Amino acid sequence: MSWRKVGNVVKAGAPPLPKRMNEKERLKRLGLTPDVVDRNALAIAVLRGDELEKHERMFIARLLSPLLVEKITGQTRGRGRPTTTAAAMRDDEMAELYFNNRKLYPKKKHKEERAPFVAKVYGVSVSYLDKVLKKLDPVRRAVMEADAKALAEFWAWVRKWPKAMAVMAEIDARLRQLKRSPRT
Repeated sequence: MSWRKVGNVVKAGAPPLPKRMNEKERLKRLGLTPDVVDRNALAIAVLRGDELEKHERMFIARLLSPLLVEKITGQTRGRGRPTTTAAAMRDDEMAELYFNNRKLYPKKKHKEERAPFVAKVYGVSVSYLDKVLKKLDPVRRAVMEADAKALAEFWAWVRKWPKAMAVMAEIDARLRQLKRSPRT
């Protein structure tokens, strides 16, 4: 909880909110890079007869004959398809929503309320959400749980302070009014 000094008295202020990540920050935190091969650009390069990079030639070769590529290079690909960047980011957002939900509503049960809610928001099954939570990196899990705890502390502080609720409602009403007004 943050503290502020008012006159000679130290008063408790609102706890700081966790910073909302944008897409680049989320990619960096997860250690991901954007998908390497842009299929449309690759198709245009092949049709034009442009020179291709090694990874692009291997991509096309694997599409045409994966077994032959494995025999020539000696490299085998793992079972299944690798996770795309978009899927990894969606999984991270799902886990973040799950932990926020868990801290904000501690009385909800996992299988009955919490997991089905998060799975429905992202259009996946509960078992997929369970797999995502199971595969989550322990360091990332600790960061998410700390962020969720900070968020829960903030909302607990807002609920205790009636004026904060009124201010939040006024801000919300003004935002809605701005969205409705025609833009000039």
